[in-house]
Amino acid sequence: MSLKEELPKELEGLLRGQAIREEDILLAIQSDLDEEGKFSPTWLIATKEKLLIIQPEGEPRIRCNLSLGNLSFFKAEIGVGGGFLSAYSDGRETRLLRFTTATARKFQIAASALGRLAQEGRIPPDILAEDEGRKVCPKCGFPLDPVSGICAQCSPKGVVLRRLLSYIKPYYPTILILISLLLLGTAFQVISPLIIRNLTDTALVPRGPVIPPESVRLTLLLSFVLLMAGLGIGSMLLEIFQQRMYAFLGQTVLFDIRRQLFEHLQFLSVSYYDKRQVGAVMSRVTQDTSALQEFLGWHIPFLFSQLILLIGISLVVLSLNLRIALLVLIPAPVVAYLTRTIGRRIHHLFHRVWDRWSKVIAVLNSALAGIRVVKAFAQEEREARQFSQRAYDLTMNTIWAEQLWATYMPPLFFLFGATPLLIYYFGGKQVIFGTMSIGTLQAFIAYTYMLLGPIQAVTRIINWLNRALAATERVFEILDTPPEVLDEEGAIPMPRIEGRVEFRNVTFGYDKYAPVLHNVSFEVKPGEIIGLVGRSGAGKTTIINLICRFYEAQEGEVLIDGVDIRKVKLKDLRNQIAIVPQDAYVFAGTVRENIAYGKPDATLEEIIEAAKAANAHEFIINLPYGYDTPIGERGVMISGGERQRIAIARAILKNPRILILDEATSLVDTETEKQIQEALDRLMQGRTVFAIAHRLSTLSNAHRLIVIEDGRIVEMGTHKELLRNKGIYYQLVKLQREMSKLVAIGV
Repeated sequence: MSLKEELPKELEGLLRGQAIREEDILLAIQSDLDEEGKFSPTWLIATKEKLLIIQPEGEPRIRCNLSLGNLSFFKAEIGVGGGFLSAYSDGRETRLLRFTTATARKFQIAASALGRLAQEGRIPPDILAEDEGRKVCPKCGFPLDPVSGICAQCSPKGVVLRRLLSYIKPYYPTILILISLLLLGTAFQVISPLIIRNLTDTALVPRGPVIPPESVRLTLLLSFVLLMAGLGIGSMLLEIFQQRMYAFLGQTVLFDIRRQLFEHLQFLSVSYYDKRQVGAVMSRVTQDTSALQEFLGWHIPFLFSQLILLIGISLVVLSLNLRIALLVLIPAPVVAYLTRTIGRRIHHLFHRVWDRWSKVIAVLNSALAGIRVVKAFAQEEREARQFSQRAYDLTMNTIWAEQLWATYMPPLFFLFGATPLLIYYFGGKQVIFGTMSIGTLQAFIAYTYMLLGPIQAVTRIINWLNRALAATERVFEILDTPPEVLDEEGAIPMPRIEGRVEFRNVTFGYDKYAPVLHNVSFEVKPGEIIGLVGRSGAGKTTIINLICRFYEAQEGEVLIDGVDIRKVKLKDLRNQIAIVPQDAYVFAGTVRENIAYGKPDATLEEIIEAAKAANAHEFIINLPYGYDTPIGERGVMISGGERQRIAIARAILKNPRILILDEATSLVDTETEKQIQEALDRLMQGRTVFAIAHRLSTLSNAHRLIVIEDGRIVEMGTHKELLRNKGIYYQLVKLQREMSKLVAIGV
């Protein structure tokens, strides 16, 4: 792609009026939406000094004229169907233009280019290097899967279906047994009308010059009845075995898909969850995988059996009477045509249904997880209203899909019902003229009604298939999402680290086109305690995230013991880092399980020792079941300070080389803070520590403080040195002391 597209001639006069020559233009790209979101061209033009947004249709006009020197960074935000390109200055956002998803990648790169132009006065020639080799779908503009080269948005349905069917591949022995049972069961079904024909023509209404005596006919009648009873019992036993095998196959495949999906979710990078609601992801593991299990474990075997039955019946009726057989088979091509015509629309509708399902689950998960906040702010009605809106949207989309299907089916049923009438008329004529026996006519009627099942299955398969494909594409969307942070090829093991940490010219943004850290450099010696200081949003937690390699720096290096952490095995790195966060997360198990989370094989003695070091042992033994007491979802059965001490005990038991304290005492009272601080003092001994604290006084014993402002290091030194310098840190301490005085006198 090019960041300088050919401008239309009608803009030349407008640009001359702005004293802009062609050689002054460094960036010129066209969007496909106007400011109202309608399809209409919009041009973005940038020089060293100016940024223009031009609407060329009709009389060309400049919709936005900004000075680049007043802008700090740019961001391309992508939503459903499109996005916005925005400029930021002093925390204020200016939306420049809108674009569709098909052009999103172009504007992401443009945002990065504009940011560099605003900061450096130039666009680096290698700004497009990161996009080399990145192929996008020519239809929708979405990135292609790097392995398969397939677009997840508009991939051929056959490819998706083959991939889905690959999940039953390991169960070939079971499938072969099922096929054998299906063939045998189909044979039983196909034979039944022939037995009825022979029963009628030889026992009930015999024809020919010689009619058997009544005793022979009674014997034949009994024989045929017993034969049909035997076929019925055999069909029943086959059905039992088939259903049991369906249950085994369906549930086993469901387990395989859910296990693979959950494992992949575990290894996806933190950035994946930053952009998604937990409830929406949960629906993929529950709702969507259940749809796949139903399709693979029930619908596919059923369809296969019906197709075999259709083939068997077709062969038999063709052998009995060719003309009448053609009447029996008339509905098949009509059904195929109608199915193909309506299939695409149904597929689209079920895609929307599954999307609405995920949104309903997301709202449900969010409201229930935050039920205390909901009640504290008396927002029950608001949450109920929001859920009602999502549920109504789901209901209406489901109604549309089901109503379309309901409109489609009655004409087909009418067609099915009319076919036996044709058989009665044309077959009856042949019976009257003596060219067909009554038994053969009965067999044809029986086969006609038997054909209804397979033909209905063919019509329903589109419904089933569209439901399954909609769910499959959503599941594969997760499975095809590569983790952004992985072990590099040839990553070295580092079973023990000393704890020397270095940042070298690190630049990073959660959105790579909007950096949070700018050219950050510092070095920490093993065993050193470092305090990270700065206003909210300055970049303190971001530094912590990079040390843990939750994210990777876009520029520069993060080194541990002189080795770039990208070259170290992730497991070795994170096994030697422990985090005590501001709001400690605990799982819904017991106290013992939570403390031993980082070391599952720890003995009870080790767990108790860690709890004592964390000042947690005393409150734990007073719980109803001591260390085996369940503490509820997110630890609701214990206080915030107790959760914090469990988190400290968890970190102590892990015995990390690098310890990270992220506002570890900000949510507790003074007495609890004292207990936690004593535990932290013991935990910090002999380790490299990075501490973020709301109360700056708690960092006074740190070896060094790093003061961060707008993603840049502005000060570094000891507590006393920074106070003497009377810089930003001094102002923060002064402000905090004044606030403490106001609180103390009750203002």
